[in-house]
Amino acid sequence: VASFLGMFFQGATAIAALPEATRPVANIVNALRYADSVTALLWGSVAGWLTSLGLVLSQKLLSLSESMEAWTEGVKDVIEPTLVLLLAWALGSVISDVGTAEFIASSLKAGLPVWSLPALISAICYVISFACGSSFGTMGIVFPLV
Repeated sequence: VASFLGMFFQGATAIAALPEATRPVANIVNALRYADSVTALLWGSVAGWLTSLGLVLSQKLLSLSESMEAWTEGVKDVIEPTLVLLLAWALGSVISDVGTAEFIASSLKAGLPVWSLPALISAICYVISFACGSSFGTMGIVFPLV
């Protein structure tokens, strides 16, 4: 809920900052379109963490130091997948910036039947997913190409 509300707030703020001549109608679709989803997800994560911390401390299930130790262990568990995802996003941005999609499209334009594209893209995704070990990383790499 916090992430969704954060995205709505972010998008509404972004729409309000646009020049009036190019400003779209302020509705939920446009608010989500103009939202900074990474920031909203960060807000949602912090809200979830603070909520769980508050519940654990108020019910006296853990002390503050035990809660912080558990949080530190949790952060250690998600650092590696987060780095893989960030590196995949960076690689996807580089792939997009150097025009790889246009190059591949022009190279395959004459010799590849349209009906074979889904199978080819799936095979490429399988190889990338196996190589980087992350389906989200694969999305970050392949999305700019497709």
